[in-house]
Amino acid sequence: MKKLISAILFLVLCNLLIAQTDFSFEDYGKIGDSSRSHIGIWFETNFNSNVLNNSVYYNSVFQTGVTRKSMSNMESRVGNKNIAGTQETERLYYSWLSGSSNDSSKLIHTVNVSTRRSVNTRFGKDAFLLAGFGNKRFAGEQARVDNLMLNLMQFTQIQYGFMNQKKGEISYGAGLAFIMGNRYGQYFLNNSHLYTSEIGDSVFAYANGYLLQSDTSATDIYDISGYGASVDAFVSIPVDLIKNHDGQGSIKIELNELGFISWNSRSVRYNIDGYVDWAGIKAPSIFDVGDSIYKEQVPSNVQDEFVSSSERKSFTSALSPRIAIYYTEKLNDNIELRNMLDYRFNANYLPYIGCTQIFRLTKTAKDYKWFLNVHESLGGYGYLGLGMGIQVEHNKFGAVLGTRNLMAMAVPEILSGFNVYLGFKWNFK
Repeated sequence: MKKLISAILFLVLCNLLIAQTDFSFEDYGKIGDSSRSHIGIWFETNFNSNVLNNSVYYNSVFQTGVTRKSMSNMESRVGNKNIAGTQETERLYYSWLSGSSNDSSKLIHTVNVSTRRSVNTRFGKDAFLLAGFGNKRFAGEQARVDNLMLNLMQFTQIQYGFMNQKKGEISYGAGLAFIMGNRYGQYFLNNSHLYTSEIGDSVFAYANGYLLQSDTSATDIYDISGYGASVDAFVSIPVDLIKNHDGQGSIKIELNELGFISWNSRSVRYNIDGYVDWAGIKAPSIFDVGDSIYKEQVPSNVQDEFVSSSERKSFTSALSPRIAIYYTEKLNDNIELRNMLDYRFNANYLPYIGCTQIFRLTKTAKDYKWFLNVHESLGGYGYLGLGMGIQVEHNKFGAVLGTRNLMAMAVPEILSGFNVYLGFKWNFK
């Protein structure tokens, strides 16, 4: 039972090297005033949790180990309901203006290829203590594992979209994506428990739930195991709430990844409803304990005892759609505010608030325009996040590099929240 719980929680971090982002579908269409098209790339990696700190994430990636101090810090804040999530995104996109576009009215087309990997989980206090410290502290007690859930998904999409932008009027856009599902997993345990005898010489474990996995014969992370489709859409309304900069603001509502994937018939479902009752090792004396005793009395395939049945068949899973509200406005020529509230369904996710202040560091007339981005965030899979980034704009290109969790990355044994983003685009006339 302990091994089963540990494996499920460990998958959150090491099954995929991969949660929050404010990259918007509309960002594909931000073509410079003197350009007719651009091609760009975007990478972003996230991890956050209300319990698991960054040292756990670093250990899953770099095998650095987790110190006792780090475990103690996590134990002090673990509650009855805990969450963690990771996400990694890779995008390559190309956008261009239609021939009829002008300065006041633009019809923009965009094509992008992207891969998204995500893992999220919810777990209770006893599950965390079992996975992190073992069952010794539960001697003479029953450790309960209720409502333990892990969702894992990776897919690659090819999307076409359009945006209709009119100066001073409502703008809108939408995109339709063809999806190739790479991998999927959903693991659920409920009403499960582990009892350890007072002196630790025997255990009784009962597990109930299911494990659902896409094609188990797939070996490469980009192998295709299913197909699906999704839509993105947004509506942006011009506003001038601050009333000092000629209406250069907007309120936008956006919907992302509303769709599904149908996985092939080589997918498998394991129904879990079983128990293990192990009375410990019995030997005439301590001097008689050897390999033969272990092989005879220690269960070799414990996980098989919990599986009551299994079947291979196709199934369809919904994506985790995201809805977001953005408010953007310029205070003056040198400062811009970008604020966002979003929520992602079916992802063990809390409402997320992200705020960004963009400060221009160079004069408008300069060929190279440098900007400092300052980020604050709250919610999602974690608590407060603070970070910053640097951005440069030129007639021929643009680039940005930053993090939304600078403080947490600096003190990994105390705080949680890892984020790195990188974007680059080339402009064409």
